Amino acid sequence: MGWDGLADAWYNLPSVNAGYAFNTVVACIYNIFPAGSGEIISGRITHSSGDPVPGVTVTATYAGGSYTAVTNVNGIYALTHVLPNTTYTVSAASPDFVFDSNKTVTTGLSANGQLTSGSRSRIDFVTGSALPSPPSALAAIVYPTSATGRFTITWSQASDATAYELMRSLDNATSWLSVYIGPNSSYSETIGAGTYRYCVRALNPGGSGDWKVGLTDCVVWTTVPVASASITYPTSSKTGSYRVCWSASAGATSYAAVRSSDGGRTWSQVYSGPDTAFTDTVGNGRFRYGVRAVNSIGAAASKTGTVDCVVTLPPPVPASISYPSTSATGKYAVRWAAASSATQYVVTRSNDGGTTWSQIYSGAATSYSDTVGNGRYRYSVRALNQSGTSAWKRGTVDCVVARR
Repeated sequence: MGWDGLADAWYNLPSVNAGYAFNTVVACIYNIFPAGSGEIISGRITHSSGDPVPGVTVTATYAGGSYTAVTNVNGIYALTHVLPNTTYTVSAASPDFVFDSNKTVTTGLSANGQLTSGSRSRIDFVTGSALPSPPSALAAIVYPTSATGRFTITWSQASDATAYELMRSLDNATSWLSVYIGPNSSYSETIGAGTYRYCVRALNPGGSGDWKVGLTDCVVWTTVPVASASITYPTSSKTGSYRVCWSASAGATSYAAVRSSDGGRTWSQVYSGPDTAFTDTVGNGRFRYGVRAVNSIGAAASKTGTVDCVVTLPPPVPASISYPSTSATGKYAVRWAAASSATQYVVTRSNDGGTTWSQIYSGAATSYSDTVGNGRYRYSVRALNQSGTSAWKRGTVDCVVARR
């Protein structure tokens, strides 16, 4: 009732109280606009208690556009000048409330002298509960750093979420594309080769939480990696501990390094992992290395070194040293066990119980004939090669010489 249908006579009949000076409604004339034409879609929005809800935006949408109105202090709205003979979806929206479901309304055509109106009234809405607060940010998002095009992204759940939105970036998080909205906390991705990053947020009717952005990219490969371009290691070592390094391979998620001690005829795996180097520790010998780049599709061709690393460790301590405990001539042999990889030995003698020592022999033999006068003599030996020397092997008793 009233210009543009904004009075609330609809809800007060037959006792009309709309501020107009009349006692009896004699006739009702529909859609009397001061200017223009069209129909009216009207209604009221209230709480479940019946109290009006002002400030609610009501929208009627149809194939060609939409009309919008806002409820007044009495909770009344009127969408005016709307097209006749048209079907609309009418919805109510407020930042503070949720409402019952949208309404489907079809207008008619008002005409002079007709008993019915093309307008539609009593398109009412009732509020539900107040909107909840937006959900909190999610704690984690997890996805692989490399894959073959089929993998799963998972994320933590929020107790106040009703849905989640997942987005994907293929330009280092500069731009994003929404790939999933729904209630699940995981998403199975099927995608071609590229570098991708993901982020996710929780949703509920009250809004959305902050984005949780992945810290790393997922590199997707659909072929085996290319072979490493190079592998390096020393050609000699005096310690037996050294680094074997190789170039990174595009598409690799790990590497398998192998070692040969027979010039490349047979191989044993000595490393598997994501790094492009490892430290090997070996004994004396000649060692050659190779490496293969690996991903879940398969392995690249091996990159093999063409030279050996020759390892010569300092020799071990001779296992024993022997000499007589007495001598009546002062002439006797000092003998010691051979030490592997030794090229020579140094022998020393002490005549004061091991306090001081004097070198008496240096050579490749494993025995030495000593000639001494009366006294007490103790001996020690150590092995040498080009890599260094062993510790001393010392006798624990004296040879007592008493010449007659």
